[in-house]
Amino acid sequence: MKILLVNIFYNEEGGAQKSTTLLAEQLVKEGHEVSVYSIDTDKPVNEKKNGVQIFRRNTTTFDLNYIFKTRKNRFKHLFYKFFEVFNKSAERNFEEILDVVQPDVIHFNCLSGMSLGIIEIAKSRGIKTVLTLRDYWLETPWGTKNNFIVNGMNRRLEPKVKRALSFVDIVTAPSAFTLNHFIEKEYFNSSHQICEVVENAVTFSQKNLKKIIDEKRSIVHNMDTRFLFVGSILRQKGIFKMVEAFKELSAYPNITLDIVGKGADLQELKAEIESDSRIKYLGFKSNPDLNNIYRSADVLVVPSDWDEPFGRVAIEGNSNGLPVIGSNRGGIPEIVHTTKGGEVFDISSISTFVEVMKKFIEMPNYNIYFDSILETIDTYQIEKQSEKFVKLYQK
Repeated sequence: MKILLVNIFYNEEGGAQKSTTLLAEQLVKEGHEVSVYSIDTDKPVNEKKNGVQIFRRNTTTFDLNYIFKTRKNRFKHLFYKFFEVFNKSAERNFEEILDVVQPDVIHFNCLSGMSLGIIEIAKSRGIKTVLTLRDYWLETPWGTKNNFIVNGMNRRLEPKVKRALSFVDIVTAPSAFTLNHFIEKEYFNSSHQICEVVENAVTFSQKNLKKIIDEKRSIVHNMDTRFLFVGSILRQKGIFKMVEAFKELSAYPNITLDIVGKGADLQELKAEIESDSRIKYLGFKSNPDLNNIYRSADVLVVPSDWDEPFGRVAIEGNSNGLPVIGSNRGGIPEIVHTTKGGEVFDISSISTFVEVMKKFIEMPNYNIYFDSILETIDTYQIEKQSEKFVKLYQK
């Protein structure tokens, strides 16, 4: 099949980007002709990477770099916000790419900045479409700040968003939580559109995972547990609550907490952790360095304070032999309950957070989690995800 994946970014720096990249490369391995349209560049670039044809485009009316800055000029911000939804430049790029690729199916992912009009363009050409819900931008395109202007603009745009989404043939989400959220708010109609959960995936070797776990089984935890956080350094990720809970564990001087990532709240985090020598910030890491960090840790902490559409870092941890402590937000509990490779806690309670971390410190071994991970982690193999999507494409 000829498949065109559409996502604002095409790299591996975030969850949605990783998921899109892994799927594209797996589909190529299976013999499909895969192209990608993204807007993550300052000038047009066509390139081929791992068999995937990538069309990177810029838009004259939308500055992708500006929109993610922490400090913004209010009027510029309003200007760019408008073009996140209505971007004629992105639509023209899309039509040119369609002429070149002539896809059998278009798979939309994160669309902020790419214009909702591209969905209608696909419909007008009779091309079948799949949309995967990887964020909440469709619900709050004007932003999430709770003020009169933002709330008013989101309400004003809602009918236009829903009209564009009515042209999508198949809707998927990586978690039942996210899919049900949008169906309940009537962004999709499950009686007229195919709506299915297709979990995000990771690439791993079962044989290698067993080797990693066998090595970890031999470790006797003597109150020296090594906790790890990997993700964006943002308050909504629960990182400051994690630091607060960790500091409460002062009775355990040999435990450590390593933090990997980058984000807008990094300087505030550095100031927060400088008084505790057990906490270290390791910077942003990518493979293979990140895999080595996963394997040297004991427990991965996923303390998100917002409703994660999925929480792929949890399966990254499990697939590297790490039990996971996950918050009760969004799709995270679904992962932990599926793999039984960790514990879920209530992020609204610091005392509960402290208790679940203490549980892992005082456990002599994590065999119960290791056994479960080995039995269940194949649910999230990239081959299984690809198989599910191909079946949907063929519908």
